[in-house]
Amino acid sequence: MWKHNTFGDMVEGDGDFVGFIAYSLYKEQKVKWIKAYKDRNGEYPSSDEIDTFFTHYQSSPDCVNKYRDDAERMLNDYFDFCFSEELNSYKQTVKEEAIIETINKPFKTAVMENLTAGIVASVLTAFFSVSIWLYSEMKSSERRAEILKHMPISEEVKKLVE
Repeated sequence: MWKHNTFGDMVEGDGDFVGFIAYSLYKEQKVKWIKAYKDRNGEYPSSDEIDTFFTHYQSSPDCVNKYRDDAERMLNDYFDFCFSEELNSYKQTVKEEAIIETINKPFKTAVMENLTAGIVASVLTAFFSVSIWLYSEMKSSERRAEILKHMPISEEVKKLVE
């Protein structure tokens, strides 16, 4: 039986995901320490050596808290990354929907816009056509006199124009 309760110290309950990650970080460090020991000494450490040189220190409350803090930080970084991807995807979807909504106007709105544009264009065309026609008619003096005679304007204005 083991002389320590590192798993129980790190994992606070069945649903303690941070504790499970912290314990896996602890085990990763333990495996690295054992491999480094073998590389230095040419053989694997005994259970007593592991307990004396690794487990005793790594199972201390400070180290347990450090492993839990590291696990929490790693999980927060992972969740931030995942949610930022999801947030960017959501922003893109909203942007595309806004573009589609702008392009696909309701039928009534499109008809009213086109009707207004048609009326404005017709009024402008009529105004310029009448202006050009009047200008061309006013060029000849005979026609000008006849037009002025029938125009409903004062005699003073008619004399000024002749």
